[in-house]
Amino acid sequence: MTCSKCGITNDPGTTYCITCGCKLEETVEAIQPEVLDYRQTYQPAYQQPVPGKGMAITSLIMGIVGLVIIFFGLPAGITGLILGIISKKKLNNADAPTGLALGGIITSIAAILFGGIFTIAMMVAIILPIMMNYA
Repeated sequence: MTCSKCGITNDPGTTYCITCGCKLEETVEAIQPEVLDYRQTYQPAYQQPVPGKGMAITSLIMGIVGLVIIFFGLPAGITGLILGIISKKKLNNADAPTGLALGGIITSIAAILFGGIFTIAMMVAIILPIMMNYA
């Protein structure tokens, strides 16, 4: 038992403190019930969408469509290039990663190049036989 006045630990069963002589009171230590925590875990607040991210994704998709469907290379590539440049500026202003926008710009430029080559090749394939017949 511990004396409430001087704090000395006495032998169990003693009535008075061996140091100060104060009467010891038996204290029954209450059993602490287990505390159950039913609170929800912390969830971060809703994050606002990054401005320009949707345009960056659209730019990348337009560039890929322009590369895969070569017939739409020029219009899809030009649209993707414009969207990619605008989204890159918006993402830079928001201090957000610009990887999707850069990917959209690159694939759109490639789509414009391949689409332009395809368009020129189609024009030559159509016009050349017509010119050969008139010669």
